[in-house]
Amino acid sequence: MEKCLSTPSSQQLKSKPYPGQERLERPVDYKAIIEAGREWEDPDFMIGEFALLDTTMPAHIEASEWRRFQWRRASDVYGKFFLYEDISPTDIVQGGLGDCYLLSAISSLAEKPKRVERIFLTDEANKAGCYALRLYVNGEPKTVVIDDYFPWLKKYS
Repeated sequence: MEKCLSTPSSQQLKSKPYPGQERLERPVDYKAIIEAGREWEDPDFMIGEFALLDTTMPAHIEASEWRRFQWRRASDVYGKFFLYEDISPTDIVQGGLGDCYLLSAISSLAEKPKRVERIFLTDEANKAGCYALRLYVNGEPKTVVIDDYFPWLKKYS
Protein backbone atom coordinates (compact mmCIF):
# COMPACT_ATOMS: atom_id res chain seq x y z
CA MET A 1 0.00 0.00 0.00
CA GLU A 2 1.29 3.45 -0.93
CA LYS A 3 1.77 5.88 1.94
CA CYS A 4 0.32 9.37 1.62
CA LEU A 5 1.78 12.47 3.13
CA SER A 6 -0.61 14.07 5.53
CA THR A 7 -0.92 17.62 6.74
CA PRO A 8 0.05 17.92 10.41
CA SER A 9 -2.72 18.87 12.79
CA SER A 10 -2.60 22.21 14.58
CA GLN A 11 -1.92 20.31 17.83
CA GLN A 12 1.10 18.60 16.24
CA LEU A 13 2.38 21.96 14.99
CA LYS A 14 1.95 23.59 18.40
CA SER A 15 3.89 20.85 20.18
CA LYS A 16 6.90 20.99 17.85
CA PRO A 17 9.46 23.65 18.77
CA TYR A 18 10.63 26.02 16.06
CA PRO A 19 13.57 28.46 15.88
CA GLY A 20 12.96 31.52 18.03
CA GLN A 21 9.96 30.00 19.81
CA GLU A 22 11.19 31.06 23.26
CA ARG A 23 11.43 34.65 22.03
CA LEU A 24 7.88 34.71 20.69
CA GLU A 25 6.55 33.26 23.93
CA ARG A 26 8.16 36.10 25.92
CA PRO A 27 6.01 39.25 25.78
CA VAL A 28 7.63 42.59 24.90
CA ASP A 29 5.93 45.78 26.06
CA TYR A 30 6.39 47.63 22.78
CA LYS A 31 4.03 50.42 23.81
CA ALA A 32 6.22 51.29 26.82
CA ILE A 33 9.36 51.14 24.63
CA ILE A 34 7.82 53.55 22.11
CA GLU A 35 6.51 55.84 24.85
CA ALA A 36 10.00 56.06 26.42
CA GLY A 37 11.22 57.51 23.10
CA ARG A 38 14.77 56.16 23.36
CA GLU A 39 16.31 54.21 20.48
CA TRP A 40 15.63 50.54 21.07
CA GLU A 41 17.59 47.56 19.81
CA ASP A 42 16.07 44.11 19.58
CA PRO A 43 18.07 42.11 22.16
CA ASP A 44 17.32 38.82 20.40
CA PHE A 45 18.46 39.73 16.89
CA MET A 46 22.16 40.40 16.73
CA ILE A 47 23.17 42.42 13.72
CA GLY A 48 26.22 41.43 11.74
CA GLU A 49 27.24 39.42 8.70
CA PHE A 50 26.10 36.20 10.41
CA ALA A 51 22.53 37.53 10.13
CA LEU A 52 22.92 37.52 6.34
CA LEU A 53 25.34 34.66 5.72
CA ASP A 54 25.42 31.07 6.86
CA THR A 55 29.12 30.68 7.59
CA THR A 56 28.78 26.88 7.61
CA MET A 57 27.86 26.89 3.92
CA PRO A 58 30.28 27.25 0.99
CA ALA A 59 30.83 30.90 0.09
CA HIS A 60 28.21 32.28 -2.25
CA ILE A 61 29.42 34.39 -5.18
CA GLU A 62 27.76 37.48 -3.72
CA ALA A 63 29.00 36.85 -0.17
CA SER A 64 31.87 39.32 -0.48
CA GLU A 65 29.41 42.04 -1.44
CA TRP A 66 27.03 41.10 1.37
CA ARG A 67 29.87 41.62 3.84
CA ARG A 68 29.98 45.27 2.72
CA PHE A 69 26.45 45.96 3.94
CA GLN A 70 26.15 48.21 6.98
CA TRP A 71 23.35 47.95 9.51
CA ARG A 72 21.53 51.27 9.64
CA ARG A 73 18.36 52.56 11.23
CA ALA A 74 15.57 53.55 8.87
CA SER A 75 15.58 57.12 10.25
CA ASP A 76 19.35 57.43 9.63
CA VAL A 77 18.86 56.59 5.96
CA TYR A 78 15.49 58.18 5.22
CA GLY A 79 15.13 60.90 7.88
CA LYS A 80 11.43 61.41 8.58
CA PHE A 81 9.48 58.60 6.97
CA PHE A 82 6.11 56.87 6.99
CA LEU A 83 5.67 53.15 7.52
CA TYR A 84 3.08 53.24 4.82
CA GLU A 85 0.90 55.79 3.12
CA ASP A 86 -0.44 54.37 -0.10
CA ILE A 87 0.41 50.67 -0.19
CA SER A 88 1.24 49.23 -3.61
CA PRO A 89 3.05 46.10 -4.84
CA THR A 90 5.37 48.43 -6.77
CA ASP A 91 6.65 49.88 -3.46
CA ILE A 92 8.93 46.85 -3.16
CA VAL A 93 12.38 47.36 -4.69
CA GLN A 94 14.86 44.51 -4.95
CA GLY A 95 18.31 45.42 -3.68
CA GLY A 96 21.35 43.19 -3.52
CA LEU A 97 20.63 40.85 -0.61
CA GLY A 98 19.15 37.96 -2.53
CA ASP A 99 15.88 38.04 -0.62
CA CYS A 100 13.58 38.14 -3.65
CA TYR A 101 11.53 35.23 -2.25
CA LEU A 102 10.56 37.40 0.74
CA LEU A 103 10.05 40.57 -1.28
CA SER A 104 7.80 38.82 -3.80
CA ALA A 105 5.64 37.52 -0.94
CA ILE A 106 5.39 41.02 0.54
CA SER A 107 4.61 42.46 -2.88
CA SER A 108 1.78 39.98 -3.41
CA LEU A 109 0.44 40.79 0.05
CA ALA A 110 0.41 44.48 -0.94
CA GLU A 111 -2.19 43.66 -3.61
CA LYS A 112 -4.60 43.94 -0.67
CA PRO A 113 -3.40 47.02 1.29
CA LYS A 114 -5.75 46.40 4.23
CA ARG A 115 -3.96 43.10 4.85
CA VAL A 116 -0.67 44.93 5.24
CA GLU A 117 -2.26 47.49 7.56
CA ARG A 118 -3.68 44.70 9.76
CA ILE A 119 -0.20 43.19 10.20
CA PHE A 120 1.22 46.36 11.77
CA LEU A 121 0.22 46.92 15.38
CA THR A 122 2.31 50.11 15.29
CA ASP A 123 1.38 52.16 12.26
CA GLU A 124 3.60 55.22 12.65
CA ALA A 125 7.34 55.75 12.64
CA ASN A 126 8.66 56.40 16.14
CA LYS A 127 11.89 57.60 17.80
CA ALA A 128 12.45 54.26 19.48
CA GLY A 129 12.56 52.46 16.13
CA CYS A 130 10.33 49.78 17.67
CA TYR A 131 7.59 48.12 15.64
CA ALA A 132 5.10 45.41 16.49
CA LEU A 133 3.62 43.11 13.88
CA ARG A 134 0.96 40.42 14.06
CA LEU A 135 2.32 37.36 12.25
CA TYR A 136 1.16 33.76 12.20
CA VAL A 137 3.53 31.01 13.28
CA ASN A 138 2.27 27.47 12.75
CA GLY A 139 -1.21 28.92 12.32
CA GLU A 140 -1.15 30.77 15.65
CA PRO A 141 -1.13 34.60 15.82
CA LYS A 142 2.00 35.99 17.46
CA THR A 143 3.10 39.53 18.21
CA VAL A 144 6.59 40.02 16.83
CA VAL A 145 8.48 43.12 17.99
CA ILE A 146 11.40 44.32 15.86
CA ASP A 147 13.72 47.29 15.69
CA ASP A 148 14.32 49.34 12.55
CA TYR A 149 17.88 48.22 11.77
CA PHE A 150 18.29 46.83 8.27
CA PRO A 151 21.20 45.92 6.00
CA TRP A 152 22.09 48.90 3.83
CA LEU A 153 24.52 49.55 1.01
CA LYS A 154 24.71 52.97 -0.59
CA LYS A 155 24.67 51.67 -4.17
CA TYR A 156 21.17 50.22 -3.60
CA SER A 157 19.63 53.31 -1.99
